Amino acid sequence: MRIGKLSQLTGASVRSLRYYEQSGLLTSRRGPGGHRIYDAADVAQVRFIQALLSVGLSTREIRELKQHCDQEPHQGVSRTTAVLLEQRHVLDGCISKLLKARAQLDDFIAEVRARDRGVSPRGMSYRGMSSHSD
Repeated sequence: MRIGKLSQLTGASVRSLRYYEQSGLLTSRRGPGGHRIYDAADVAQVRFIQALLSVGLSTREIRELKQHCDQEPHQGVSRTTAVLLEQRHVLDGCISKLLKARAQLDDFIAEVRARDRGVSPRGMSYRGMSSHSD
């Protein structure tokens, strides 16, 4: 299949597919007229690349994993596992920070809503209070 069909099947843009090839993540054969030719295995490879990108790995990291797996298939599994576990750790840290930020935002929303009703979170009325000191 040609690059347009691969793009259609995977949802990756033609530009992304060319970038994957330039980055060493994807290979193609050349057909008549120099057109790139792909097969079903390439569809799976692109989907795998997309999955790894979606969890935060860079194309450099994916290329390194691919090279390691190609050179040392059995050792590549442990290296791949280590990289994926490290990425999971990074994502866990991001999730933790986001949960803390959401909790702070929820507190702020509650405070603003209370002010909108004229009540402070401590039960004191804001009505009649001026914003300047006497």
